[in-house]
Amino acid sequence: PSLFRSKTRILKLVVPGITNKAFKLIKDNQLVIDLLKMEEAESTEKFKFGILYSKEGQTKEEEMFCNETGSPAFQEFLSLLGEKIPLKGWERFAGGLDTSNNRTGTHTYYNQWNDYEIIFHVSTMLPYQSDESQQLERKRHLGNDIAVIVFLDGKSSVYSPDTIRSHFNHVVCVVSAHSKKNTTSYKVQFARKEGVPNFGPPLPEIPIFENGVEFRDFFLTKSYRAPEFFSKLKRTRSDLLHLLEQTYIA
Repeated sequence: PSLFRSKTRILKLVVPGITNKAFKLIKDNQLVIDLLKMEEAESTEKFKFGILYSKEGQTKEEEMFCNETGSPAFQEFLSLLGEKIPLKGWERFAGGLDTSNNRTGTHTYYNQWNDYEIIFHVSTMLPYQSDESQQLERKRHLGNDIAVIVFLDGKSSVYSPDTIRSHFNHVVCVVSAHSKKNTTSYKVQFARKEGVPNFGPPLPEIPIFENGVEFRDFFLTKSYRAPEFFSKLKRTRSDLLHLLEQTYIA
């Protein structure tokens, strides 16, 4: 058909050297539906971040994952990042959290920020098992997140980037709050896994920010620009396209 030949000519302009043998006309309308579903599911507009709460003096991941609640300063930080939402019946992006039976907690934090949907896996809001020292359910979620935010409580707290043992955490952001004269400010540090290139926007020479929308926007921008988010998307999309090729061409 002439329309097919026209599209073929366009593709040859985009990919020089490609031959007619590489083309096959697919008449099944389901392919269009599947491609649209793939775009929706793998959109870069959806992100999930882990948030781990650490009390003053804690240095081991088991201690941090066993914290059942956070401090008022931690709650203030969460409220800055997003809004608290009930999970049961939630119809928007949930980042793998259960929205039917509260199996992954009753609430979490979410933000519709600019054109992005962001869900947070908050350690203290995921189910706590009193008879389990490692809290594997909590670690399962945060351990699979590309970027993890660690909130340090207490003035003397420190955090080592290798505290959480995970193959999937590529960026760790360490945040500590400081209050003075009813004003909260945050000190922010980023650590990258070996092999992850540096990414912007750059932190100021003194990485301390006053609580507010300006800090939130900088913080979320820095967090979602971690290169591994887009590397993972590229690998996943390649696998999905290969599956479609097997379904409709092979």
